[in-house]
Amino acid sequence: MFQRINRRFNYKLTDMSVTLVLILINIAIYIVDLVFLFGKGIDISERFGLLPSAVFNEGQFERLFTCMFLHADLSHIGSNMFGLFCMGYVYERAAGKGRHWKMLVTYLLSGLCGSVLVLFISEPDVITLGASGCIFGVMAAAFVMMLKYGNFYGIRALLLNLAINISATYHTPGISIGGHMGGLAGGLVLGTFLISERDRF
Repeated sequence: MFQRINRRFNYKLTDMSVTLVLILINIAIYIVDLVFLFGKGIDISERFGLLPSAVFNEGQFERLFTCMFLHADLSHIGSNMFGLFCMGYVYERAAGKGRHWKMLVTYLLSGLCGSVLVLFISEPDVITLGASGCIFGVMAAAFVMMLKYGNFYGIRALLLNLAINISATYHTPGISIGGHMGGLAGGLVLGTFLISERDRF
């Protein structure tokens, strides 16, 4: 019994490799934008951020995905990458067989769900960007995972985290309600279909 429990906590960074790669991609894009593009007068947020009018009127559907990897400033990317690390640490390590692709699918499709909701509830000429919709999705999927595993300590911790973040979504100016709530809904659905009780350690 002791050896089995010990293996549960014998994690390596490779157990959350997709999370780390996603963090590095987000940081790399931010650095490229800050160091190379901003100084040349190129506004990457305006070109690749989620702008509903550009999607509907010009068919720029790539913005639904590219906006997930863009951030407004250092505090924005810092808080999002910290959140992604924490939620990836919980979700990717414990998602069972195929956990790496589950993490990637959850990140991308939750972000897409957030982007789609933004299209329909946000102002057409307001740009939305950031990975927070993806992170809300991973958090929601992790919550479903804890429910299926019967991990009541994890359920309580994630419920508190969700409550704090949902409250902040509705009470903090400038935060995308559509991005967060769409990502949350997407994560709940994805967690339901991707995670099985058999994935539990």
